[in-house]
Amino acid sequence: MENILLPIAVHVFLIRENSILLAKRINTGFKDGYWSVPAGRLNSNETIRQAMVREVKEEVGVKINVKDLSKPILMHHQDDRGERLHFFSYCSVWKGKLKNMETDKCEKIEWFNFDGLPDQVVEHVKFVLENLNKSYFEYGFENKFLKL
Repeated sequence: MENILLPIAVHVFLIRENSILLAKRINTGFKDGYWSVPAGRLNSNETIRQAMVREVKEEVGVKINVKDLSKPILMHHQDDRGERLHFFSYCSVWKGKLKNMETDKCEKIEWFNFDGLPDQVVEHVKFVLENLNKSYFEYGFENKFLKL
């Protein structure tokens, strides 16, 4: 068996009342035209939660505190780009005014009610959103979905 190195991605669900902040992707080469949440890759010498704080600041301009992030949800994901690990957390406390900080990669940001999500949400993100009570997922493998 061969060992693999998996890219690590982080995602943050910014939540208020019964709504979530979504960002419409453009010019990224992955799921352009789809909605997602503030997300990105882990940098070296950075913890998962530090990466979440950084990505939220870079993408929507607000400051979140590590202590306000939920316990991370983990997904082992496979698609045509390969395998990766995704860490998801949700947060309902931040400082500052939400603003689209990456207009070259994001058409707009918008609040959506959980019961009125747009049709085109990045599939693995939508899957976690619909199952926030779970802590681990395998997505895109032969068994399609494994929820533990």
